[in-house]
Amino acid sequence: MNRALRIPWKDLALISPAVILFLAMAGAGLRSGLFPDEMMNIYGYWREPWSKLLVSNLLFYEGGYRPAGAFFYRPLFDLAGFNPLPYRLVCFALLLTNLVLAYCLVRRLTASPATASLSTVLFAYNAYLADLYYSSGTVYDLLCFACLAGAVLLYSAKRSKGRPGATLLAAIVALQIFGLNAKEMAAVLLVLLAGCELLFHPRAGRDFRATVITAAIVSIGMYGRLLEVGGMAVNPAYRPSPDQAQNVLRVYVGLMFYNPPSASGAFVVSFVSALVLSVSLARRNHIRFAALWALITPLPVLLISQRSLYVMYVPMLGVAMLAGSVLAAVLPARLKDGRSVLILPLACAALLLPLHLRHRPEGLRGVTPDEPKVRSIVALLDRQLPALPKGARVYVDEDPFANDDWILTRLFRLYYRDNTLVVDRRKQNSPGPAGHHYVLSLRDGPWSLSVTSGGGSR
Repeated sequence: MNRALRIPWKDLALISPAVILFLAMAGAGLRSGLFPDEMMNIYGYWREPWSKLLVSNLLFYEGGYRPAGAFFYRPLFDLAGFNPLPYRLVCFALLLTNLVLAYCLVRRLTASPATASLSTVLFAYNAYLADLYYSSGTVYDLLCFACLAGAVLLYSAKRSKGRPGATLLAAIVALQIFGLNAKEMAAVLLVLLAGCELLFHPRAGRDFRATVITAAIVSIGMYGRLLEVGGMAVNPAYRPSPDQAQNVLRVYVGLMFYNPPSASGAFVVSFVSALVLSVSLARRNHIRFAALWALITPLPVLLISQRSLYVMYVPMLGVAMLAGSVLAAVLPARLKDGRSVLILPLACAALLLPLHLRHRPEGLRGVTPDEPKVRSIVALLDRQLPALPKGARVYVDEDPFANDDWILTRLFRLYYRDNTLVVDRRKQNSPGPAGHHYVLSLRDGPWSLSVTSGGGSR
């Protein structure tokens, strides 16, 4: 490992308050199950051969839906099927890795272990980020964060030793491509790299080759995702709508600062103004960079329809870095050196704990209702219909899902590992059960499954 990227042993203790706070508040997410949306994700990767999945990641400019997710979903499904624990373990490994990356990045930019530790505690947990802690469907955000933070950390560490060489540029290219393949928000890397050059290097020694290269990659990659036939722009949920950005921002800022359902217009204006002024006028470059991170990284998600707060996972590092830097700057110097350096992050974690606990039930309300669905259906199939003939036809006479929901088709095909399985639903105006091997009635509250033989030949 490059010496500039190593974590000194003494710094491991400074990361521990954030890790302890995170595990104490979010650790229950390890027991969470698979969500309905993940049936779409798993099915999309499972039905394709590995050769196509690999090519999709290499030919990132051809579009397609977040091909980097194949490296998460496909091997885990092949090995573990519908057992949710391996998925959750990998996601928690990514969450913990991202905490370490956050600490190392702030540590490098501020040259202050106290500031890094304090910022990481502030970043470690938010009750309204529950999707990240309970749903493996947010793995795209976790991977995107790792690529962005890793790229900026690597660039900053290597750049401090001289102009970017071929090895560094190649690494940045790889992280940019993989980041885009994970989530489109990775397109902001070019601005972050430009910020590194402008803020941390004198004018005569600036080198924008990495920025230009990443800008070219983003231009090519986003064309395939947004403009080509079958790209993400055909989905209304991803269609840019600048006129809704203000309302979306109010919701996200309200949740971020524990003021749901949305922050007041005055608070949002003050918050954004503070970021802009920090970028423009702050005397310390790491504060300007933190504000730049917080300003730029949310832009891709502010232009699309509202999601849960998990989409602000990347931007929240900038907010945490800025808040940590300001707090560390105004506190007594004796609390930031030697044996006293742990006092600040431990005190911060202790103060945040009751606030997190108070908001956690509300944060969970948005994710827990969907979690039992996949688990319950799989348990019913295990007991009552563990096997089906290849290419079987199933008619679902009753189910609790919306007319346009394809979860049953995807779930049944994945459960039986049969992409030729036909699932017809009465809710989708399918013809009657004649010619089907089985007729199912699936009910919720509590979940139950009735199975009768149809008239199809077996």
